[in-house]
Amino acid sequence: MTIQIIKPPIMNTYISGSDIHKLMCSPPGRYGSRELLIGKKSAKTNRTLIQFDLSSLPLFLTITSSTLHIFLSCNEFPCIEKSLGIFQILSKWAKKTHCTKEPLIASAPLDVIRITNQNDIFVSLNITTLVQNWYTNQSANLGIMLKMLDESTNNLIGLCSRECEDSQFWPYLKVNIKDPAISDKCCKAIDLTLYVVAKDNANYTRSLNILLFNYSYLIVNNGLYPALVYLQVSCDGTHWQTESAVKTIATGEMVSCVPDTITKYSRLCYQAQDMDQHTNLTIHIQGRTY
Repeated sequence: MTIQIIKPPIMNTYISGSDIHKLMCSPPGRYGSRELLIGKKSAKTNRTLIQFDLSSLPLFLTITSSTLHIFLSCNEFPCIEKSLGIFQILSKWAKKTHCTKEPLIASAPLDVIRITNQNDIFVSLNITTLVQNWYTNQSANLGIMLKMLDESTNNLIGLCSRECEDSQFWPYLKVNIKDPAISDKCCKAIDLTLYVVAKDNANYTRSLNILLFNYSYLIVNNGLYPALVYLQVSCDGTHWQTESAVKTIATGEMVSCVPDTITKYSRLCYQAQDMDQHTNLTIHIQGRTY
């Protein structure tokens, strides 16, 4: 079993107001910079929005569990039992300081935890199914909302945000991964198709663990303009080296890229050959396990 930590979130903010329609900055907290508020105090109700980027996770992983970890930096009503729920966000949102529309959320919470007098401590919520669906593109990764199930009584709490000066207290995802190298010894086929658009700047497919597979990338240009592709490899998924020469794919053509170097990860880079001449590519990843 391998553990992957995703930290910090790419966005976090909170919605505050009597009608939950304004995104506002929170006051400075004890842990520096901003805190994220959840729950009610006086006439204002608060809900927190958080979004993580999963692109660092390689392809063909099996996610066995995933939990969101948040640090409770304040608890203004420690004698009141609170039910904190986590909900999937279903519509786009942006981090702003002016009036904005609250995003749509799922009707049922993914998980609920009870909070009474806890403070200065990490708590976790289980979002395994949602992270699995994000990873396999079965659900759009638009983030999660944290809110109290009962928003009619005073129950305000605060969380450390990604803007906290001390990174120890940032929100993070903990993802437990089943290692495919020791899961099944039998031969398995790999047949994955991606549909992408080559634009002005280079983009990348999600990394693939090439110690485990014999495989190749085959790229078809289905668009109107030529594109450029090349292969990169990495020992750790962070530092990348160009493995092959840049190949030009004309309209209607197909090229292949096969790793030569024995490293742990690979990815395919693609972009338009000429500025503003974007083109559609189909990327096939095919092969088998050793």
